[in-house]
Amino acid sequence: MTIAEHLPGFLRQQGFWDGEYRHLDAKGKIIDRHHSTVEVRLPKDGPWDYVQKNRWVWPDGRSKYAELPGTFREGRVHFDNDILTGVAWQGAPNIALFTWIRHDNPDVELFEMVVINDYDDRRSRTWHWLEDGVCVRRTLIDEIKVGP
Repeated sequence: MTIAEHLPGFLRQQGFWDGEYRHLDAKGKIIDRHHSTVEVRLPKDGPWDYVQKNRWVWPDGRSKYAELPGTFREGRVHFDNDILTGVAWQGAPNIALFTWIRHDNPDVELFEMVVINDYDDRRSRTWHWLEDGVCVRRTLIDEIKVGP
């Protein structure tokens, strides 16, 4: 089975997404805010079944880029790349769920929920950052689809 057959909701996530990240501390205070552009693809050929490319830009001009490839097996997308190790699966037709550990912060486990609207043109994403089972940070991301 392919990712498209087993996780049809992931097809809805494909495209270019423009948005804003808001990072909050454990008490809800905004500690970081920046712009993002995300591209999601499910390639039919090549070594990867899922590829996500992120570009973040801060108001002071700093920027960062990451490419996050994954492979589909056992009903989930598995990530093991230079940045993180984790898995993703479909929680509902309009919800993708991710859990991962970043290599630069191995003591924190992240849980993400991506909710796409009925028109497939807006996404709301939330991250929960857990350290020793305690949520120490949250990230809120609002995105609009800007390209196929």
